[in-house]
Amino acid sequence: MGAPSIVAGNVSHIGTNANNFTLRNSGGFGNVTGSISYGTGTVALLDTTNWQFSNASNTWGTLTIDNAGATAFVGATNALSATGVVTSNTTGTLKLNNLNGSTAFSQRIGGLSAAVKVGLTTGSATLTLNNSTALSHSGVISGAISLVEAGSATQTLSGTNTYTGTTSVTSGTLLVSGAINGTTSLGVTGGTFQLGQTNAVKTTALLTLGGGTFNAAGFSQTLGTLTLAIGSSTLDFGAGNAGGIITLSDSVATSWAAGATLSITDWNGSSTGGGSNQLLFTNTAGGLSAGQIADLSFVNPAGFAAGTYPAQALPLGGFIEIVPVPEPSALWVLLGGASVVGLGRWRRK
Repeated sequence: MGAPSIVAGNVSHIGTNANNFTLRNSGGFGNVTGSISYGTGTVALLDTTNWQFSNASNTWGTLTIDNAGATAFVGATNALSATGVVTSNTTGTLKLNNLNGSTAFSQRIGGLSAAVKVGLTTGSATLTLNNSTALSHSGVISGAISLVEAGSATQTLSGTNTYTGTTSVTSGTLLVSGAINGTTSLGVTGGTFQLGQTNAVKTTALLTLGGGTFNAAGFSQTLGTLTLAIGSSTLDFGAGNAGGIITLSDSVATSWAAGATLSITDWNGSSTGGGSNQLLFTNTAGGLSAGQIADLSFVNPAGFAAGTYPAQALPLGGFIEIVPVPEPSALWVLLGGASVVGLGRWRRK
């Protein structure tokens, strides 16, 4: 490997032309220690080279790594443009490490597009996606990376991602039509997490909802335990869905925040269990406590008059199924006029 190229001064883009600022050092490596101020322009790595960005004041619209042998490294936290999209049409690589691989650095970027690969060599880091427009990423995110969706638009992940950190959504929408099959947990505290295929998430990942929406979009998913954090959350089976079963691990021992609630929407199941939409909990210690079930409600469930209905648990082999409580008149017919116990808990808003 030859001597490094060093860009130590600051580089600015003036005007509105769409020319790229291109970094080349074929077969070598370079270090950009100065800041690049390129507005909405494009910074491009186009040959088989390694470049490290080390200044936290960089701004650009796009970082394109359009050579399969090119790698962008980071030498400081948030050394990449916070509003810049990272992309590659040829499986170029973004590493969340410095050039020698000794240190990992977390980054906030404007989203991921096309086939760029994201990974790290050593340590762990967080990658925050701050996308303001809809983006689709077909590359693979791997390594000890935690992913945060914090944008205002939809970020789609269509690749088979293997990263082993946590997954969080704080705003915008994270749509997984591929897989995130290494993540340890999924937290939705704002915005929406949306399934794009069955079991798109690692089936043992812990689920925390704290003010956001989990949209099953008609797909089935198995996950670990459920925790409700502060606020009102939503489990949406998906408008017009043709089915979908959500299976969660026994959560009776998990601690839910006081006052936290979960609204279940677009449910098209059966109040007697076993319908096309099902919310199941494994029943090793009860599935859910009575207090936890009281925090759940169904909004406009199919086959019911419009309104909000309380939840109840039906035993189903090694599971409990959560279903809406019918109105008293419907329940009377269902039970053939038998004495009904516990109707004082029923309410429709």
